[in-house]
Amino acid sequence: IYTSAFALFAQRQYAVGGKPFGPEEVGYIFAYTGLLSILFQGGVIGHLVKRFGESVLVPWGFGFSFFGYALLGFFHQPPVLILLLTFSSFGNAILRPTVASLISGQARKNEQGVVLGVAQVMNSLAQIVSPLLAGILIQNSLLVWWALTAAGISLIGLVTTLVTRSGDENDSALSEDTPAPAIRKPS
Repeated sequence: IYTSAFALFAQRQYAVGGKPFGPEEVGYIFAYTGLLSILFQGGVIGHLVKRFGESVLVPWGFGFSFFGYALLGFFHQPPVLILLLTFSSFGNAILRPTVASLISGQARKNEQGVVLGVAQVMNSLAQIVSPLLAGILIQNSLLVWWALTAAGISLIGLVTTLVTRSGDENDSALSEDTPAPAIRKPS
């Protein structure tokens, strides 16, 4: 929802010298976030994955994205925009490679193509729904709700990841080598 409608959002939410953001300002913002992605993915994320692992980083990625998006609709100052986009860019830089790796790693070797294909289909569906939803929100001047929707999607990812990870930890605690805990009947 962010990428598909940011230009419309920025035009209505931010101004420089009393003039609303236009193509030039939005272009600079996209260049900035693109540069951050290159720097984060090229220089930082690999080291973090080696140190902490993908499954630990994914919730952090969703958390950074949530924080950055959640506050976008509440501020009108371009410097705050830059700060918030730094957070969301860092979160997205974590998410792109780690989620793809985790998705392919969960599938059997002979199913990886199908699993990644399904993930791409889901991404394509999001690219259909997001611009429509964003357009409705922005056209109706619901700018805070546009930002909160982007944040909400990140929050859903965060909660899903934490719940799934918690379930995986419980499953691994009951591996074949570990006896199941005794169940006591109430007296």
